[in-house]
Amino acid sequence: MQFFNLNENTFLITWNQNLDSNLTNLLTSYRNIIMSICGDDIQDCVQS
Repeated sequence: MQFFNLNENTFLITWNQNLDSNLTNLLTSYRNIIMSICGDDIQDCVQS
C-alpha cells in the first residue's frame, strides 16, 4: 500500500473525477436512449 501513502489525496481526487465523468456520460447516454424511445414525454413513458 506504499503507493497510496505517496499521494493518496491526489489519487483519490483524480479517481473521483474520472468516476464522476464516467457516471455523467453513462447517465447522459441512458437519457438519450430513453428520449429516442419515448420522445419528449419521458414521465409518462417511464411510469407505464
